[in-house]
Amino acid sequence: MPLITITSKLITGIPSIDAQHRQLVDAINQLHEAMKQGKGRDQIAPTLDFLVRYVGEHFSHEERLMTKAGYADLAGHAAQHQGFTTKVGEMVKAYKSGSAVMGVEVSRFLANWIQDHIQRTDMAYVAALKAHGAT
Repeated sequence: MPLITITSKLITGIPSIDAQHRQLVDAINQLHEAMKQGKGRDQIAPTLDFLVRYVGEHFSHEERLMTKAGYADLAGHAAQHQGFTTKVGEMVKAYKSGSAVMGVEVSRFLANWIQDHIQRTDMAYVAALKAHGAT
């Protein structure tokens, strides 16, 4: 059973954003499944590598669309993105230094963050982006 299931609560209706969110959910679920099989340590590095790439690409994409749409809370949304990017950087640093054993805490943090962020913060921009033809 996946840790996160894509439901209507996690669908923005903006195809490019929903596709990227699915990639993140898939990565989180792969990590969770690996941990259930006792292979979590093998999946941490690929998940962290994915996250570093993901935050750069996805957050830039969202922020470009918000800028184009003139979204009023762009600064607040971008601040949340920066906070997540900082947290991912801390996880990578802790993992590479060997100072933290990761797995459950990483998947729980990611699952909680993505669900909360999409349902609260991302859904707030949907109408503005759709009004400007975001895809």
